[in-house]
Amino acid sequence: MTPPEQTRRAAAYIRESTEEQGRGYSPDGQRQAIARYASEHSMRLVEEYIDFQTGRLADKRPDFQRLVEHAMEHRFDVVLVFHTSRFARNTVEAKHYKKLLRTQLGIDVISVTQPLGSDVNDPASFLSESVHEIFDEYYSVSLSFWTKMGLREKARQGLLTGSLPWGLTKGTDAIPTLDAEKAPFVLRIFELYASGQHTDRTLAEWLNIQGQRTTRGRLFTSDTVREMLCNAAYCGYVSGRRDRSKTIKGLHEAIVPEELFDRVQLMRRERARTLKPGRPSPKYVLRGLARCKRCHANMQGTSGGRDL
Repeated sequence: MTPPEQTRRAAAYIRESTEEQGRGYSPDGQRQAIARYASEHSMRLVEEYIDFQTGRLADKRPDFQRLVEHAMEHRFDVVLVFHTSRFARNTVEAKHYKKLLRTQLGIDVISVTQPLGSDVNDPASFLSESVHEIFDEYYSVSLSFWTKMGLREKARQGLLTGSLPWGLTKGTDAIPTLDAEKAPFVLRIFELYASGQHTDRTLAEWLNIQGQRTTRGRLFTSDTVREMLCNAAYCGYVSGRRDRSKTIKGLHEAIVPEELFDRVQLMRRERARTLKPGRPSPKYVLRGLARCKRCHANMQGTSGGRDL
């Protein structure tokens, strides 16, 4: 049955970030409020977009970007959101995308829980929506500020912040304990690296051969091993977010002796200072045999000039 001509096609945009869970913006609650509004205003819901990403930037929300792409294809006539903060949490992006949708594409954006007025060009409606957008950004900035303050205080008290490093597991009183199965592998990769016989890549291959997988169940890569070998949490320290240095002694038990951790860091710095070699010469007779006395890395011969 063909819908009546006055029925507008509506797209629902639903968003909940992990940092706001429990604030009353559950996906089901947003979905029900949007569906109820659409029914009461003779709108037909034809699309739904949902994001769970933390962060204020729209380019970090894949379904929001998909909504914009579909808007350019004119798949719907109006975008319905539960609250202005669900659409954007900073005023610059809110104005930019609403102007794109409303002015250039003729697609309205409506918050179903806020009476902002039916005519966005009306000065009172414009002011009301702008005030809501400013408060949305203020809440976002405030939440970020106090979250970071809480993490710094947690680290100051000797407690690990963020996701637990591989090899540690949740314990009592928020103090992690050693994972009996994984911790020995953590110690072993430090020992193997300190021997000078291995690189991040070979250690990743070794972990995979041993049947070990990352916290997310994926294969180890040189990047994940590098992060592990540089993480001071393994020798009993804690630090702020994105800071892996030895700053504050933690309350958790160390997996790796501090002396071994420091030796690995020294080796990594020395290897990083080693000049990148040229193309190995196939005629270099000691290829694969000679090693650097300082860092124990394989030495490579290079050819230059004309062959004689």
